[in-house]
Parts: sequence; C-alpha cells; structure tokens
Amino acid sequence: MPSGKTHEVINFGVLPLVLTFYEQTYFLSFIFGYLFATFYLSPDLDLPQSRPFQRWGILRFIWIPYTKFKHRSIFTHFPIISSLIRVFYIGLILFVILNFVYGIIFVLFQTESLKLKEYFYYYFLSGEAISIKAIVIGVIIADMVHITLDFSITFFNKLRKWINKKFPILNL
Repeated sequence: MPSGKTHEVINFGVLPLVLTFYEQTYFLSFIFGYLFATFYLSPDLDLPQSRPFQRWGILRFIWIPYTKFKHRSIFTHFPIISSLIRVFYIGLILFVILNFVYGIIFVLFQTESLKLKEYFYYYFLSGEAISIKAIVIGVIIADMVHITLDFSITFFNKLRKWINKKFPILNL
C-alpha cells in the first residue's frame, strides 16, 4: 500500500493533467477542493496515524468518529460515496459553527441589521465568489486518484505473489 507521502506526490503530480480537462470558470475552487482533499480530507482519515488526520492538529478530534470505520470500507475508499460522506460531514460541522457564531453576534448586538447570515448564504453559496460544486468535484477527483492508486498497487502486489507462487523461477 502506498505511503501518505506517495499519495500526496502522485495527487499533486496528476493535478496539471486533470486541469487540462476541467473548465476554467471555477478553476480556483476546483484546485482548492482537490488540494484540500489531498492534504486534509483524504480517504485515509480513518487511520489516526495518517498524515491527513495528524494535519488537523487540535481539531483532529472532529474526525474521531470517522476512525471507527474499517479502512478501505465503502465509507472510506469507495469512489464518490466516501468523498461525499466526508464533504457532508465537514459541511455539517461548518454549518453548525457558522450558525453558532451568527447566534452569538445576534445576541450581542440584538439586531439583524448586519444581515451576516443572508450575506454569507448569498455570496458564497450562490456561486458569486466560489463554486461549492467545483470544490466537491475537486474532492471527488483527488479521492479517485488516491483510491485508484491504492487498489492498483494492491492488485499488482497480489498478482506478483501469485506469479511467484505459480512460477517460482521468475521470482518477481
């Protein structure tokens, strides 16, 4: 199985190739999602010793429930589904935090004249500044590269062992 560093190097190396096929409208949103998934939102977040898990620093506690999944299960290493699970999970946490902050601001100032919540929802989620869709696609593509590498290395290792067993003279 490839190391975390190998995953990062290969994901980073594949990015220019992927960008040649992606539309340029929300280029930066896509790149952000791709790199965020590579370094922070990796399928290997289910392993407490993994680099992405450790990168969360004092916030790594939010991923402890995710570590309860079996490594390489449908929840961690299944194309699209596992990516969406992590995106939904982190999105839910951000939603709760933002609403909590908004509630504190509302209580302190006792006014809705700031229109903070409406501004946030309109500006960010309407696609004026960033594209949530492009970020999610970036996360999914980065995960697909990760998962493909995991399963191809595993496949070739099993194939090599089978060849060595059937044809010991080759000794691959």
